[in-house]
Amino acid sequence: YLTLSHCWGETQDECIKLTDENIESFQKELPDLQHAQTFKDAITATRKLGFEYIWIDSLCIIQKQENKEDWLKEASQMSSVYKYSTCNITATSAENDTGGCFFDREIDNSIPARITVESTLSRPVTFDINCLAQDHWNADRLLSPRLLHYTKNQLYWECNELLASESYPWGFSNIIDESEPSRSSIRIPTNRTTSARGLIKTWMDIVTFYTKSKLTYKTDKLIAISAIARELLSTQQSKYLAGLWERNLVFELVCYDEFGKEVTPSETRYIAPSWSWASLEGAVTYPYTDEIIGSGNNYPLINGIKPRVKRETEDLFGRVTDGYL
Repeated sequence: YLTLSHCWGETQDECIKLTDENIESFQKELPDLQHAQTFKDAITATRKLGFEYIWIDSLCIIQKQENKEDWLKEASQMSSVYKYSTCNITATSAENDTGGCFFDREIDNSIPARITVESTLSRPVTFDINCLAQDHWNADRLLSPRLLHYTKNQLYWECNELLASESYPWGFSNIIDESEPSRSSIRIPTNRTTSARGLIKTWMDIVTFYTKSKLTYKTDKLIAISAIARELLSTQQSKYLAGLWERNLVFELVCYDEFGKEVTPSETRYIAPSWSWASLEGAVTYPYTDEIIGSGNNYPLINGIKPRVKRETEDLFGRVTDGYL
C-alpha cells in the first residue's frame, strides 16, 4: 500500500474527512472527491504505479469524535503505517486538499534557473534553484522507506540513500548544504549500537528539521512528532518527556531560533512546559556542532534534575497537560 502526505489548509471545515456520521457510507464507497483534487490525483498515481491501496489520514481516522477515541488510537500507530508502506506520495506544492498533485507546466522550464559555480573539483558544480519545499511536516518524511514529491515544477524522489529530481536524476547529495538537517541526512537508528552522542545529534536534527515546518494545528506539535519518538524509544533507552529525552535533558534544554536568538513562548493554548522546545514559536536549533557532540569532552555541570510531565492520556508520546523541573 501507499500513503499520502497533504496539507489540510485553512479551509478545514470544507475538507472531506471521516466522521462518526459518515463512516458507514465511507465503508461502502468512496465519497465524492470533486473538490478534493489532491486525493483524486493521489489515487490516480497509486493506480498508475500498480498499487490497489492508499492510506489517507483524514479518510482513515475518525476526525470529528467527542472523545477522540479513534484519533488517539490511530495516532499511536502512525509510525507503523508509514514505516511499512511501500512509498509515500507527497502533495508538496498543494496548499490544501484542492491543490492536487499534478500541475500544468512547461517541460522545458522544469529547470528555470541554473548557475555554475567554480569548484575545486575536476568539473563545475551545477545547482538547481528549484529546491524542494519543506514547509509542511509529516512523520512520513522520516519513516517512509520511499517518497515521491509532486511539486509545481518537477517530480522529486527520496529515500534513505538519495534525494533526486527530474533535473538531477542521479541525486544532488554532494552539492546540498550538509550542515542543514534534511531527510536524506537524518537516519533513524534501527539498533542499539548508535552511540549516546549520536542519538543526541539525531534527535536535535529531527527537532530542527521539524520546527521549520508548518502545522495545521499547532496544538498537535507533540502528536505530529510522536511517531518518530516511538521509533527512537528502543535506541534512546530513556524516558520521553514532552519532546525531550531525560538522559540528554541538559543538552536539549539549550535551544535558540535559527538566527541565534531565544525563541518566544507560544501564545496558543497550553502545548508543553516552558522548558520544552514544543512550547516555543518558530524554528529551533541547538548551539552544538558535530565536533562538540562527538568529542565526548562535554559534560553537564548540573545533575539531580527530576522532570515530571502529566499527559492527557496514558500514551507516553501524546499531548501534555502539565510539567515541571
